[in-house]
Amino acid sequence: MPLLIPEGKGGATSRKQPQPIKSLQKFPGQSQTWADYYGMRSLVEASNNLLKLASAEDIGNSKKRSGRGFAFHYLAATLAAVSTNIRRIITFFVNEAERSIGERIRTRRRKNEHGDALLRQNELLTIPLAAP
Repeated sequence: MPLLIPEGKGGATSRKQPQPIKSLQKFPGQSQTWADYYGMRSLVEASNNLLKLASAEDIGNSKKRSGRGFAFHYLAATLAAVSTNIRRIITFFVNEAERSIGERIRTRRRKNEHGDALLRQNELLTIPLAAP
């Protein structure tokens, strides 16, 4: 695999010339396959961002963790990831429950003289008219 860096020169010129390694990797750079996988990166970054939210786990804030040492921080990060996943599962089920209810019809604000809600236009058409 020939590199484009001339022999005897440092890495300063490597920034100016493109390297062939990008075209020889598993997903060649800027190809359609590469774009598909690279687009998934934003999903991973969004998941990682949930761990860092100040309103949730906030693993970046050392004041929220009282322990010291590698083992404690490893355990705290693991529990934060578990907590984030549980929060996502709860959000999913809440959204599914709201979707399964169906279309909600609001109660009319306009009332008649007795305090009963007025009928809607389409409900008025279903009422049989009295004989003259």
